[in-house]
Amino acid sequence: MNEEIEKLLSAMTNIEARLGQLSTVEETAKVKAELAELSKKQLGLAEEIRRLKQQQPGGSDNVSAPLTLGARVVADAGFLEFAAGKGKGFSVTLTDPDPVGTGSTVDSKVYPDQRVQGIIGIGTAPLTLEDTIHHSPTSNKAIVYSREKKYVNNAAEVVNGVDSDPQSEIEFDTQTANVKDIGNCFIVTKDLMEDSQALADYINFRVQYGVKQRVESQLLNGDGTNANLSGLLVTGNYTPHGFDPDTNPEITNQVDLIGFAALAVKSVGLTPNVTIMNPVDYFKLRCLKDSNGRYLFSDPMAPSNRPIWDTYVVESSAMPKGKFLTLDTNMACMIYDRKETVVEFGYEDGNNFRKGLVTIKADRRLAFAIERPSGIVGGDLTVTKPKTEGEGTDKGSQGAQGGAG
Repeated sequence: MNEEIEKLLSAMTNIEARLGQLSTVEETAKVKAELAELSKKQLGLAEEIRRLKQQQPGGSDNVSAPLTLGARVVADAGFLEFAAGKGKGFSVTLTDPDPVGTGSTVDSKVYPDQRVQGIIGIGTAPLTLEDTIHHSPTSNKAIVYSREKKYVNNAAEVVNGVDSDPQSEIEFDTQTANVKDIGNCFIVTKDLMEDSQALADYINFRVQYGVKQRVESQLLNGDGTNANLSGLLVTGNYTPHGFDPDTNPEITNQVDLIGFAALAVKSVGLTPNVTIMNPVDYFKLRCLKDSNGRYLFSDPMAPSNRPIWDTYVVESSAMPKGKFLTLDTNMACMIYDRKETVVEFGYEDGNNFRKGLVTIKADRRLAFAIERPSGIVGGDLTVTKPKTEGEGTDKGSQGAQGGAG
């Protein structure tokens, strides 16, 4: 490399000396042509130096940021051929189930990097319900498992040779979680296909998000019939809290109710870590105040990590208003991934080809197993005020009580 640099510098010096000695137009043009050729070689050498420098420890090429899902698509060889009109369609399997990223990390071969001055702080996206549940891969079309239906612990002390060991009561039932398909499609123009950055963003924030949003709805509300998952709110998949302020006078508001639900999960040997609420209900919860007008939660102007009774609050619009669930997402349920999100592109959809349109299709296959309904406690988020002593008595006794007060 040093030898090439020396040769270029020497050649440039010789040309500069010759330019001062030229007397004819033809000779001047000839030397200028040589100068232009050397300039090209110089630019190439500079680019090679930049590349080698980046490959050194600490160089930018060693910073391996993960590609977003949209970036993987536009960097795929199949996409490049399809965008150039060399194919009828292609597909890319997006194997990263993490929340949608926002950064552009597409390889510079697709489009060059643009350096933004300053440092942009790391943002933390709110967790979704799916993010809190364990995933396990599967290659089967259905998950069959035995679920404990009844358990009565009759363990007791016994005298060897005299007493028989008491028999505990355990009942199981067999459950089947079938793999279901969830997908959607969009029609976009060829102009969007030609803009790699815009297409990557579109895949991240529309195509993938649409599938994830529907998955969350199914995890909560799917009724288990036909193409639906069996969601958390299906009867039998969770344990109704059944708490009544009349029998539990400690329950005076929704915060107390959630606490008792968390206690119910703990009582079966599990650890509640998530409470799912509708955003409207969570907002009302944070508005609760004490008798002095102070918020029960932290200052609304201060950041919050959403803790309620040591559980993280997941706000989901898929949760019906007035309902909630407190659960142990580590032990009570499991998502089985049969196929991660696959994005497919094609012209052969209706008259797309004639109109210069492209169909983008995304689909995913998964099963959802509710393994321990006792670890999922919830139901109505309403708290009915307990009856007062005067209710149900005649007017005279009420008056007497009023006078005594």
